[in-house]
Amino acid sequence: MRFFLLIILFASINAQSIITGRVTDAKTGNPLVGVNIFFSRTTYGSTTDNNGFYTLDDIPLGRYELLVSMIGYKVAKESFQIDTDIKIERDYKLVSQPIRMKEIVVSAKSNREWKKNYRRFKSAFLGMSWNAEYCRIMNDYVLSFKKNGNLLEAFASEPLIIENKGLGYRVIYTLEDFSDNKKTVRYSGDPFFEEMEPESSRESREWEKNRNLAYRGSFRHFLYTLSSRFDARFDIEADSLVEIQYWQRMSGSRNDPLIQEGFKVYLPKNFSRYDPRYLPLGSDTLMFLTENENELYLVFKGKMKIIYNKESEEHNFTPEQRGQDPKPYQTSFITLNKEKVIVDKKGRYVETYMIEQQGEMAWERVADQLPWDYLPTYHK
Repeated sequence: MRFFLLIILFASINAQSIITGRVTDAKTGNPLVGVNIFFSRTTYGSTTDNNGFYTLDDIPLGRYELLVSMIGYKVAKESFQIDTDIKIERDYKLVSQPIRMKEIVVSAKSNREWKKNYRRFKSAFLGMSWNAEYCRIMNDYVLSFKKNGNLLEAFASEPLIIENKGLGYRVIYTLEDFSDNKKTVRYSGDPFFEEMEPESSRESREWEKNRNLAYRGSFRHFLYTLSSRFDARFDIEADSLVEIQYWQRMSGSRNDPLIQEGFKVYLPKNFSRYDPRYLPLGSDTLMFLTENENELYLVFKGKMKIIYNKESEEHNFTPEQRGQDPKPYQTSFITLNKEKVIVDKKGRYVETYMIEQQGEMAWERVADQLPWDYLPTYHK
């Protein structure tokens, strides 16, 4: 059982909200101790105390999915859009569910077919990047698989616990959906990021370096830059957008945020599936105002081509390229699966499967993900 609600709160641009409440057993009414309460894709989380109470504070602006999770209970989930400085009280009653017996799963693990499916799942889910080599799923025994021809589906009876020693995060991933048909990989879920304790100051510096590298050229980096470009183009005067005087000259120059961050964007000249042709983006920002001052609509038609020229491809980007010299730039494609998609000004979006990615950005999977509250120093 999952609970989906939306709470929208409006006001100050510098909001820092607090959510407090109590978690109890739905049947007995007894308080539940040690329940994990966290915002998906972030490091913002807490646990209930001996009386079932919890507090989440210093919550910045944004759209969030709050998960209330404990082994032996069904997950409760609630959507928040926080746009004001306010204290919210929210109680949850969790419904119990049977716990899958580890002994049975371990027995299944010895099965050759399970191991084969797990290897395929791990490559598709974590990815095959440098960071993926430093990732380990600590409780793989909670996974089960269903295979039908080329289609592989995966299910997890409990949240996956992933140690990412490349980026220095312990990720608790509540898997909702996974499928791989050898052409397209689709997965969705709610990861919670915990900072791992570095063994030395050197390891701490290495993690920060790797996080910065993971961010650079990522899909979130691109969306953040598009949002910055919108702000660079327009001023708001009397509730109306006014293009700045020198925008046409700035667009495409070294002062253009896209150029500064290493991106080149191309839109389709035609919509041919077999012979697509592209034109440079030009002065259009592809972003439009929403009712929320901290969010924008991303709007375009067809398949967008994105070149990132501040990093080369990884050596194992595709099986066909292994053993060959990587290209000195990265190429990605994105397609919108609806007319317009909401993106906040920090480059985050929550609408599952509404943006389809191909190329380098799609190749970087869970092993390269960063929490939403991460931004490199120069963006803060």
